[in-house]
Amino acid sequence: MYVILVAMEKEAEYIQCPNAKVIVTGIGCKNVIKTLCSAFIKKKVSYSDTFINVGYAGSSCFNIGDVVAVRSVKRIRPCLSVDEETYPLTFETFNECLYAPCYTADEFYEGKKAIPLVDMELFFIRSLCSNLISYKIVSDNCSSNDYNAFNPDKAWDKVNKILNKIVNEEKESFKGQQGY
Repeated sequence: MYVILVAMEKEAEYIQCPNAKVIVTGIGCKNVIKTLCSAFIKKKVSYSDTFINVGYAGSSCFNIGDVVAVRSVKRIRPCLSVDEETYPLTFETFNECLYAPCYTADEFYEGKKAIPLVDMELFFIRSLCSNLISYKIVSDNCSSNDYNAFNPDKAWDKVNKILNKIVNEEKESFKGQQGY
């Protein structure tokens, strides 16, 4: 099964991929862990599922509205000098997007350091889900003013094309083999 993970209900409203289950995790570490652990315990999802995280991320390297395939994720904590583990992700580039690593911060990142992508959930999702793909929509250039002015409609059109390509092409390749 394909499970699409988004942080916010307003992101879930854009998803148009009928062959996948959509779960809203909530924003940040505590919400992700609580939501996903509950879903695993209640058997709403399985560790063998393919998880696809989509949603907003800040960037000081990409343009607002860009769709980026995430190739790895690492936690960033500016107040600590601890070097966190980097997790690789499965990723496929399509004409619709670029690719880069993503960093997960504990709060909205408005730092000066150049960062390709920064979100608040992906590191924790990857800690719980090993079979993970992620696409991020650049919603701001690490500024809450940019985020508040962002219009995501065109970017979500690109994301939905990618989601349907992943989910439906994979399904097509299994037709007749596993009851699809």
